[in-house]
Amino acid sequence: MIWAGSVGLTKYYIAQPQCEAPPQVLFPQMVNLVRRYAEEKVRVVEPADIKDLFLAPYYGWLVEILTEHIQPDALQGEAPEVPRYEASRGRDRQRRWIFGPAANRVR
Repeated sequence: MIWAGSVGLTKYYIAQPQCEAPPQVLFPQMVNLVRRYAEEKVRVVEPADIKDLFLAPYYGWLVEILTEHIQPDALQGEAPEVPRYEASRGRDRQRRWIFGPAANRVR
């Protein structure tokens, strides 16, 4: 089950625009990640089984949680991720936001 979950997670992650790693490099890392998550973070309560982790809705949650927390290794020279922006907001709406001390001024 760990292998099947890792295949799905790898496919999902390489489809993300910020992913630059090839699947053959990413997959072994995903196997370790999914195995560790299942062993350390998942608590099975009877009558459930650990295999239920790879069924809906739990598998979707697994993919979402792990994808959110995968970060490039900056110490190994991997580029940091760029945040995703909402394309539907448009540039004009994004320009209106002012950050920092200027945002606290009374107009």
